[in-house]
Amino acid sequence: QSLGQVLEARGDLAAAEESFLDAAERFRSLRGADHADTWYALALLSRVMTSRGRCLEAAESFAAAIDGLQRTLGRSNPRTVEARSAWVTHLLR
Repeated sequence: QSLGQVLEARGDLAAAEESFLDAAERFRSLRGADHADTWYALALLSRVMTSRGRCLEAAESFAAAIDGLQRTLGRSNPRTVEARSAWVTHLLR
């Protein structure tokens, strides 16, 4: 997941997407589908997909990730707020 964030910051969105997808799958396998780390990785993946112009494809996963983060971490948790903010920002572009 950290590698994905570095790749995203460097502008290598294809590699970042791959890294976030791998992180989401690993967290799902290790911690379960309804774990905050799994939801956060999915939110990061969705953000990159949106940045790559695949907004419709990312919409469902972004909504699921935000819902999952709100349930597991709460509405005011920084990761939840970050995910909601990223989605709104990408919608406004």
